[in-house]
Amino acid sequence: TAHLFASAVDIEAYKRVNEEFALEECHGAPYAITARVVARNLNLWQSENFGPEDRLLVFVEEGTKHYGDLEQVFKRDKLPIPTRVPKTIHQVQPADILAWEALNWLRTGSPTQSGKNLKRLIYPTRKREQIDGMIYEADLRRLCRDTDVPLRASMNPGDTIAFHSERKRKRKRTIK
Repeated sequence: TAHLFASAVDIEAYKRVNEEFALEECHGAPYAITARVVARNLNLWQSENFGPEDRLLVFVEEGTKHYGDLEQVFKRDKLPIPTRVPKTIHQVQPADILAWEALNWLRTGSPTQSGKNLKRLIYPTRKREQIDGMIYEADLRRLCRDTDVPLRASMNPGDTIAFHSERKRKRKRTIK
């Protein structure tokens, strides 16, 4: 591990904000939102640390729930779409373990209280500033305000939202 990038959404907060705003239709499911945050941080780090000859491979496991949503958000934002790899590839297992440990660390809400497994996994990085932490209700509400996400109460029955990158594919609410 050369550097760790992690983010997570408070699911209960997401559901509350999604009840009030068309959050999912405008910004995606929690998986897409956290992947977008990680992509932003990864791109910033890459621009500061990579030379013209350096290459980066970003991948996700096949079968990841809401991957299609991530793909739509990345297309909309003109980002490279991560390569899908089978869960059976052994090389993805350390990243899976690292993600699981990072999520547990984020849930504790205390960056100084990371568990021993996470400490061992990220020791080579010696940097934790790219772990954005949990995305809470205030963050989601700010996102909705800053990007003019419509209130559900202001939408008419049958109104749909589509990204400019996929006009034929209507964005629907699936998380309640």
